[in-house]
Amino acid sequence: MLVACGASTTSSSGGPAATALPVRPTATAVGVPYVPPAAAGTAGARFSLTPHPSPTATTVPTATPAGARVTFAAVQQILTGNCAGCHPPNQGLDLTTGHAYASVVDVPSREAPSLMRVKPGDPANSYLFQKVTQAKPLVGARMPREGPPLTSDEITTLRSWIEQGAPA
Repeated sequence: MLVACGASTTSSSGGPAATALPVRPTATAVGVPYVPPAAAGTAGARFSLTPHPSPTATTVPTATPAGARVTFAAVQQILTGNCAGCHPPNQGLDLTTGHAYASVVDVPSREAPSLMRVKPGDPANSYLFQKVTQAKPLVGARMPREGPPLTSDEITTLRSWIEQGAPA
């Protein structure tokens, strides 16, 4: 039961009693008028429902606890969700499932041939890690180019995996 501000009544016991006020739902979006359920099918109802987008098949990785072993499967989730849409074909880099590991570990970068795309044990000298963590990498732009930067959890997962020797 809602009571109006400043409303005061007395109950049968002599104390104050609450006054019931009718409650109407309010619109949750700016500019969307309230339409009572009875009028929803009429011409006065000027709104339509948009279906919820279907979920993606990509599982969002969770945070990697300090010292936890990171599998390549966790790294592949990050690559699939953020990178595989453009690679292949860009830079001869295939980050799709089943191809990504052979395409990045101990493979020289085409843009910076002095660096391995992933140098096991050394994230700072792994070109892929530089490309996703630096706003201005050695060559080109931060990746993913067409999307937001990787999350701190995704970066931690990549760093941990590389530090652990980039196991398959």
